[in-house]
Amino acid sequence: MKFWFAAALIAALSLVPAVAFGQDADGDGRPAGALDCDDTDPTVYTNAPEVCDDGIDQSCDGEDRVSDEDEDGYPSSYCQPAAPAPDCDDLNPLTYPGALERCNGQDDDCDAQVPTDEVDLDGDLSLACSDCDDGDPLRSPGFDEDGPTLCLDGIDNDCDLAIDDGDEQCWSAPTLDEGERIQRAIPETFTEQLTAVVADPNPTDDHTFDWVLTPLGETSSEIATLDADAELATIEVTSSGEGPWRFAVEVTATDSAGLSATAEWELVYLPQSITEPEATGCAQGGHGASALAVLALLAVLGGRERRRLPAPHHEER
Repeated sequence: MKFWFAAALIAALSLVPAVAFGQDADGDGRPAGALDCDDTDPTVYTNAPEVCDDGIDQSCDGEDRVSDEDEDGYPSSYCQPAAPAPDCDDLNPLTYPGALERCNGQDDDCDAQVPTDEVDLDGDLSLACSDCDDGDPLRSPGFDEDGPTLCLDGIDNDCDLAIDDGDEQCWSAPTLDEGERIQRAIPETFTEQLTAVVADPNPTDDHTFDWVLTPLGETSSEIATLDADAELATIEVTSSGEGPWRFAVEVTATDSAGLSATAEWELVYLPQSITEPEATGCAQGGHGASALAVLALLAVLGGRERRRLPAPHHEER
């Protein structure tokens, strides 16, 4: 009984295709499976030589090789190794025999050589063919040429043919200290001096200053003149009438690159004679009333709410 069962099992197994047991049905020396994606074709197995342009994936990598993958007119060296000028990189249409060498550290013309100037000797990640000084790691295209050290070293650090003050990276807008509101009582003639305090990241930069004096409200433009000398402005005021006299002063500082900053002042002047208290008090009723009127005006100029002030009261004797 056991003999007949064994014989039947052997006969049944002989009918099962060999590929099911990882055997080599096509005789290519590789069993079906991971090493052979088609065990019916002896020319097909993993890493088998490709026959280009036949529509068959001989190497089992999922695709068929074509003669000119990048369509640059030159067949790949794999598909046509005997071709007079095979393409050394058939995935790059800019690489082929006789192509123009580009500054990229690669063999673009397929002569098996990388040009000697397509190396980086100073380690600044810029090839010698594009670096203005491949012996200095502080000089290369795109280098950040900014700050008081690099903008004063007399060297073109970023290879743009501009040095220090002439380099756009060294141009930073200047800044000006803010102006203020100045209010004071003045005599009949008075001189005011204002100074523009400028700061610039580039300490060697030059600046021009443009000053403008503008009368405000009903103030006459004829009672004040402005004389400017660079960052210093002198304002001569000759009071006329009862006042107050109000002016806006603006200065614009511009650097050599055309970048600028602006500061403003507000000047409020009052007649000095009516702001000083009289020693005799109410005996000078007219001047006391004038002083109260000035105080009321100051409240308005200072931004406080306008309010009526009581008239001076004098007891009759």
